[in-house]
Amino acid sequence: MMLFKMPLKVKHEEEGIVIKKEFERPTDYYDNRLYPIDEEICKLLQQRKSICEGKPGFPPDKTITEWAGKYDLFEEFLQSLFGLMRMDGFFKPHVEPSGFIKHLPVLKSFEKEEEIYTITYIKQYTNASVLNLHIDWDEKMDTPLEMIRKRPRDFLELKIDQYDCRSDGSGGGQGYRTHTYIISPALPDNLSGLELVFNKKDSIFSETEMEDNIIITLD
Repeated sequence: MMLFKMPLKVKHEEEGIVIKKEFERPTDYYDNRLYPIDEEICKLLQQRKSICEGKPGFPPDKTITEWAGKYDLFEEFLQSLFGLMRMDGFFKPHVEPSGFIKHLPVLKSFEKEEEIYTITYIKQYTNASVLNLHIDWDEKMDTPLEMIRKRPRDFLELKIDQYDCRSDGSGGGQGYRTHTYIISPALPDNLSGLELVFNKKDSIFSETEMEDNIIITLD
C-alpha cells in the first residue's frame, strides 16, 4: 500500500510554490530482474495516455473478467488499476498562488437556462491567476422537486487553451454558487479575446460532458 505524508510545499524558481505529496517508499527491497519489465510498464502507460487524449475510459466488465482469467490476476486488482489510471491528473503537482499583484476587473456575464454566470474580477499573482465563477438563479420560483434537481452536485471544469486550470473548490446556498479556479502560469494583464470554456460533468474524473459547454469570451 502506498503511504503519503502530509502535503509538502516545495519551491521552484520558475513555477513558484508547488504542492507535492511526499512519498514514503513501502519497502527497501527490489528485485533488479524486474527493472526491464517495470520500465516497459511505464512506457506502455505513456503510450496509453497519449492515445486516449485525456479520456482513458474503463474496460468493460467482461473484458476485465477475461484478462483476469487469462493472466492469472484478481478482477478487483485490475479494476483498481484501471480506476487509478483515470486519476492521472490528480497526482500532478499543484501550483499555489504566491506574490499577490492586483485585481483585474472583468465584469462579464452569461445567461443560460435561467441561470446567470458571472465573473467580476481575476486575482493576479506572480505565478498564477485565481478566478471565481458566480452562478445565480431564482430558486424562490422552483418547486421542491426542482430545488432538489438544481442542488449543485456536478463538477464544473475550466479549460483555457495553453493554460493549466484546476478547481479549488466550490460553495454556495439557496439560489447561488461560486466555483474557484487556479490558473497557471498567470494570465496576461490584457485579457481581451481570452476564451474561458466551462464543462459540466457528473464527477471530477468523468470523461463525459453533461451538456453544452459554457463559453465566456473576455473583452
